[in-house]
Amino acid sequence: MSIEIENNLSKKLEHCKTVCMEMGTLLVRAGIHGVLDACHLDLDEASFLSLLLHEKPSAVFYEEITYDPERFIRGTMMSHGWKESWEKDCESIWPTPDEIKAELRVELAKAENRIGLPRSLMVTYAIHGQHRICWLSAEWAEEISEKIDEIIEARHERAENARNQIAITLDSLIKEVANDPEFKAIRGRPKKLLFLQKKYGARIPPHPRGQITRPAQNCDYVDQHIAIVLIKADELAWSAENIE
Repeated sequence: MSIEIENNLSKKLEHCKTVCMEMGTLLVRAGIHGVLDACHLDLDEASFLSLLLHEKPSAVFYEEITYDPERFIRGTMMSHGWKESWEKDCESIWPTPDEIKAELRVELAKAENRIGLPRSLMVTYAIHGQHRICWLSAEWAEEISEKIDEIIEARHERAENARNQIAITLDSLIKEVANDPEFKAIRGRPKKLLFLQKKYGARIPPHPRGQITRPAQNCDYVDQHIAIVLIKADELAWSAENIE
């Protein structure tokens, strides 16, 4: 199927121009911002045109966004809550735009000849302060957007699974250390810390972001997970001995 047939957003815009021209309504190209945040009517194409003919507003506004792979990827990521400042954050669980592009190399290659063509079209007008909106996206652009959604969701799921596994591991180690006779016999957290690092250190997963803390006033700064195991195991061992 040719690009001219595939890309029908331009044809839909031309049809809207014809409708507006026939009823004497001004059609204006504009940057449309914030209308989705306010109360509005979200209409499909047929309903929008039907209401347009019925209400006959004095002006209708439209915004046509052309396809640019870089802007499209970043915009889709931002719609999920991503911020550009996280791109260089090596500790972020978010994929970078370059990682998205690498995973979508096949899809982006197929869409390369669509660069510069319309990928979405928004048409809107207001009656008594309430906007009527028709927002259309090219099917191929929707498919790429869905792929980006899947990549982001999979990355977040992996991060969540990793956090859950670390939590399980730490909980198990805390109980094991708290029941260790050698650990319980030691007095003072600085000495307990040395024992913990020597006997259990290799089994304690490091904090994924490298955070460090001091588990007690007289202790050195250590990985936060080591500190968590030390503090909670010490508290658990104390409770077992002193609270019935």
